Amino acid sequence: MAGLVVLNLLGVSHRATYMLVGVAIWVCVLKSHIHPTLAGVIVGVLMPLNAADGSSPAHDLEDALHPWVASGVLPVFAFANAGLSLAGVGLSDMLQPIQLGIGLGLFVGKQLGVMISIWPATRIGLARLPEGPTGGRSIAWLC
Repeated sequence: MAGLVVLNLLGVSHRATYMLVGVAIWVCVLKSHIHPTLAGVIVGVLMPLNAADGSSPAHDLEDALHPWVASGVLPVFAFANAGLSLAGVGLSDMLQPIQLGIGLGLFVGKQLGVMISIWPATRIGLARLPEGPTGGRSIAWLC
C-alpha cells in the first residue's frame, strides 16, 4: 500500500506500474489468508483518478479491463459460484431435448423479450435508443 501512495506522490500515471504493484499486493494478501478481493479494493482506492499529466490511470485501466471482465471474468465467476455440479455430465447429456430447450429458451427467449419490449416502447415515445457508436446505430434496424 505504501508503494501505491509513493507512486501517487511521485505523479506516476502509467497504469502498468499500478498493475504490477496491484499484483504484488494481491499475492501478499492471498498468502496471508485474507480474502484476495481486498487487494482490488486497496488498489482501487489508492489508484489516482487524475494524474499530474492530465491522464487518469484508474479510468484507463477500467476501460482496458472492461471487455475482459464483462465477457469473460464475470460470466465464469457467476457460473462457478452458482453451486452447480457438473460431475458425471457428458456432452451427450447436454444435447438432450430438455436441456437444449432450456438453453435455447434462456438465450433466444431473453433476446426476443428485450427486443420485443424495446420496439413498442420506442415507437410510442416511452423510451428512446441511446446515442453514440454502440447505441442507436447498432440496433436501429429494430425501429
